[in-house]
Amino acid sequence: MRSIGLAVVLALSLALSSIAAEAQQSERTYRIGWLAYGWTEGAERTSPEFVHELKKHQQSFVFEFRGHQDEKRLPGLARELVQAGVDVIVANGTVAAQAARSVTQSVPIVFLISGDPVGSGLVTSLARPGGNVTGPSAMSSDFATKRLELFKQAIPNLNRIGVLSTYDTASGTASWNGIEAAAPQARLQLRRITARGAADFEGVFAMVSKEKIDGLLILNDPRLVAARNRLAELALRTRVPTMFEEWRFVEAGGLIAYAEPVNKNETVGSRV
Repeated sequence: MRSIGLAVVLALSLALSSIAAEAQQSERTYRIGWLAYGWTEGAERTSPEFVHELKKHQQSFVFEFRGHQDEKRLPGLARELVQAGVDVIVANGTVAAQAARSVTQSVPIVFLISGDPVGSGLVTSLARPGGNVTGPSAMSSDFATKRLELFKQAIPNLNRIGVLSTYDTASGTASWNGIEAAAPQARLQLRRITARGAADFEGVFAMVSKEKIDGLLILNDPRLVAARNRLAELALRTRVPTMFEEWRFVEAGGLIAYAEPVNKNETVGSRV
């Protein structure tokens, strides 16, 4: 995931450099608005790696944090960031970016990652985003194919897997479509599962056990990332094998993840 993080840092730095050029100011403290879907008080907000990389490009900045588990609250929180005079808004996914875009067409918005930024209406095209929104996309059928392949290698008797997400958006649909297209090659049957919030997680794992689902692939949406410790705990307790789209789930106790390289010398692969 470091390459994705670096892409975000570079996009953010370009946005701030553009602001500095327009204002003819090179020495100033930038105000970075951070809008998070699924964030709760006391939860992790930014990673040390992200801040470290950002400091290489921008020496003087402060964060303004806003976030909530209820997506209906996000436009109001995004408006607060605009009113606070932030120079740029970092959104932790598609839902947060859509909320920010709904309240401003002038403040630059950089999303951390989006499954389908074109389909979700964030950008006009991947080659020419247009407007005030940019960021890296996670659209890749190769990733879906490799995740299922590795999952099958790790769990030889894997035949039927559940695919867990927490909301039905263009981003979640794009991820599902990639997995669905890759499933026949891996000879896997799929069961799509939606949890609307943390209160549903225990029920999800109970259903997985009851329906004799062999493993659970957990999508990388913001609410699930925020709840990764709880999900890893439930997976261990119920002995459900899990595959994730981000290595932080494995650090929390999940079984296996397949993501982008952590550094330039590391091949794309898994962390177990």
